[in-house]
Amino acid sequence: MTAQRDKERIEAKMAAEKAAIEAKRLAEEETRLASQRRAREVEIARVKENNRMDWRRWTRRAISSNPIENTPGSLRIAIRLPAGGRVIHQFSHSSTLTSIYAFVDSQLIPDHYSASDDPVSLPQQRGVGEQALEDHILKLGQGEEHWGFNVVLAYPRMKIPWKAGIKLSDIDQLKGGGQVVVEFISGRPRDSERSNTDEDDGYHTEDSE
Repeated sequence: MTAQRDKERIEAKMAAEKAAIEAKRLAEEETRLASQRRAREVEIARVKENNRMDWRRWTRRAISSNPIENTPGSLRIAIRLPAGGRVIHQFSHSSTLTSIYAFVDSQLIPDHYSASDDPVSLPQQRGVGEQALEDHILKLGQGEEHWGFNVVLAYPRMKIPWKAGIKLSDIDQLKGGGQVVVEFISGRPRDSERSNTDEDDGYHTEDSE
């Protein structure tokens, strides 16, 4: 009887030790898999951010860097950036919402990215100019969330949501030029934000004169 009990105790101890080893193995395996998942998520986020920056820099070269002459019908718009800086840009009468969103986007490119190195074309690009950018955004199934910020009329305060193909001249409050404010959707500044400022730009809308 004693021998039987000793045998059972030994078997129970061996089973417990085996279970503990298996539990440790499973825990280590789960930790390894979780680490792999995090690494994949970080890599996906990195690739996504790099792709987003590529498009932002292509936009700067292909869309935002083209000068618009101060001609009749052009729209002079003052833009208040999230950090408080203000820039003025001249848009043509035919410019669209994509033009102003693309211009704002170009202002958020970190300084260490030289404009002279901006890509001329991208592998995913289809078409040219604003149409290529709009097609890319719509292909991703995105809308204004693609930009990460909103453009808001300074007065009367009203968000101008991005939509493809909408002309600035069709927005009543901007027909004579105007002032807008840029607000990040998250409410927090991006690391990539930079500010080109004109501390006293002397900007006046037609209504203020």
